[in-house]
Amino acid sequence: MRTPGPAAPTRHDVFPTTLSLLRGPAETRPDCALAAPLRPLALADRPRFERAFARTGGSLADHGFASTWIWHDVLHLEWAAWHGHLLVMATSEREVTLLLPPLVDADADPAEVDLGVALALADTWLRARGQAGLCVENCDGAAVERLLRARPDLHAERGADDYVYDNARLGALEGKSLRSKRHGRDRLLRTYPDAALLPLRAEDRDQAIALLDRWIAGIEARERDAVADTDADADASAAARAEAAWMRRREVLANRAALDAADALGLLGFGLWLDGDARSQLAAFSLWEALPDGSVAALIEKADAEVPGAAAAIFSLGAGVLAPRFERCNAGDDGGMAGLRASKETWRPVELRGRWRVTARL
Repeated sequence: MRTPGPAAPTRHDVFPTTLSLLRGPAETRPDCALAAPLRPLALADRPRFERAFARTGGSLADHGFASTWIWHDVLHLEWAAWHGHLLVMATSEREVTLLLPPLVDADADPAEVDLGVALALADTWLRARGQAGLCVENCDGAAVERLLRARPDLHAERGADDYVYDNARLGALEGKSLRSKRHGRDRLLRTYPDAALLPLRAEDRDQAIALLDRWIAGIEARERDAVADTDADADASAAARAEAAWMRRREVLANRAALDAADALGLLGFGLWLDGDARSQLAAFSLWEALPDGSVAALIEKADAEVPGAAAAIFSLGAGVLAPRFERCNAGDDGGMAGLRASKETWRPVELRGRWRVTARL
């Protein structure tokens, strides 16, 4: 760590950019020379981040503390406060990015808020860790406007949109367009007359984890069957399966983190038990997060594929319970996957919210 001297430090003193420094001991890392060094994102940071989300606004499912924190282990999330903004860095096996657009720090002196300086620091971080330049994920339209005003040299690329639904409509499932969902839900309720949607408690975690394991085992079994039946190019098929498996591993870790810390994160959880209050036959569960724009994010939904109608029931019944408090729910994006896109479209979204990735022009 640098010791302050009589002369003002130069840019290279404060912002060394060698990757070896970042991989060295904590006391030699360049972020430790800053007034606000990087630190791991922790549950204790929730109040400060929720104030920042509320002040900054945001319209995407990812614009909440819980939806960010559950990836803390998978993406090695770190953050710092700099010139009135909270910056969250994500380091995956493939790249280093800002996971969110800079959040206005509600605890900061308004006179210190300077997005341009905050972005300059982020750019330095990312370059020091091997990125070609600034890269900001999960930006909505308002965030893109702020970023381009501060840095006109940046470029915004639209990705997969978020799917937004009317909760009351999801709960009722009325009309021809939602008939198949209604039939699936109602079939389950007829088959299991004791079935009930109940609050998901901490003591239900083991059942939820077991269901999560069944969910991923079912997907892998169906993929193996599909491989045996396909005539597609073997190399392309193997690459697609590897990509899907990589994404699933990350998703399962994030789901487990959410289940472990649901209460601390303030999540709203539901379980669909086929035997009602006996709570021994969990067919599906869901976790939801209240967002700063007044909507609720359908953060996680998992259903047992061996129970027909469970997926339709957990989404519909949960949305119906939440409808008096939240008019809209945001079910996130489809990740560019055709199957997930088709599934989300069958629920008849009332709005598609744009999601952008903002990068430096190369």
